Amino acid sequence: MNIETKLFKWIGGKKWLKDKLNEKFTTITNKGGIKYYAEPFCGSLGSVIGSIETLQSGGVEKIYLNDINSVVINLYKLVRDNPNDLFEEFKKIELEHISFIPDNIFTLNKTKDKLQVKIGLSQSEKHYNRMRLRFNEIKKSSEDILECSAIFLFLMDRCFNAVYRENSRGLFNSPYGWNNNKLNLNNKKTAINEFSNFFKKFDVEFYNLNYLDFINLINEKQNETLFYFDPPYLNDSIKENNYSSDSFGLTEQNQLLDSIKGLNNIVYSNHDLPIFTEFFTTDKYQKEIIYRKNIISADNTDRSKGVAEILITSL
Repeated sequence: MNIETKLFKWIGGKKWLKDKLNEKFTTITNKGGIKYYAEPFCGSLGSVIGSIETLQSGGVEKIYLNDINSVVINLYKLVRDNPNDLFEEFKKIELEHISFIPDNIFTLNKTKDKLQVKIGLSQSEKHYNRMRLRFNEIKKSSEDILECSAIFLFLMDRCFNAVYRENSRGLFNSPYGWNNNKLNLNNKKTAINEFSNFFKKFDVEFYNLNYLDFINLINEKQNETLFYFDPPYLNDSIKENNYSSDSFGLTEQNQLLDSIKGLNNIVYSNHDLPIFTEFFTTDKYQKEIIYRKNIISADNTDRSKGVAEILITSL
């Protein structure tokens, strides 16, 4: 089942790694006995969507997806259970946003006519900021999930570089992206429906837990489970931005590595740093170095460089 349209943009998504992940997942499922697939850090779901055929052919019967971001998990549940209402709520917000943009602004070149575009988008920026404020007011509420999910989709389309970023108080603070385009609402509706059908077709369960609690939840099935670990990358020596108020530094990275020690069927990705290469040194693991463009670096000079990432597979 192919999903061609993104539900939302997400920095760190693993669609670009599709072929490698399919290769690594096949290595594990070929051993036999795998019935479940689990992701403690599921993000935008690029990994599971890009490998669903491999997982199915490898014997996977049930999928467990978890993320600490409650907004993302609530969105997925809503997409699965109530896609039409979600789209209509999103459509209302997007059309209101467009109403603040003068028609002539849509025909301008964002780079060449930068000043004119920025002047023309001044009212739409204010609308974006109002939506961001409202999102931060309700994102922890269990009573406003529909509105919160629709605003989240809007913000991810309209924020700068599609970066979900929180400040130290846990408030989403990504600025306006200054894009003078009309979003294709038909594409958004298609994406919502495709994801909804995907969730309904496959046996998927969503969780909003701390990664350690999620691993413990699956622990009794661990010998029959393929785990893919794609945690927030360790950026201590990498010039990239931080996107959440929930720190995932050295302490958390080491805790995660400790929790992996007892698992037999894992694929793991992160930056290629000594903490990881030193941990995954035994004959139990296969290591591969891959490279990606650093498109989100805070330093423009780093964006064209290839960033080394490590991809680990248990043998």
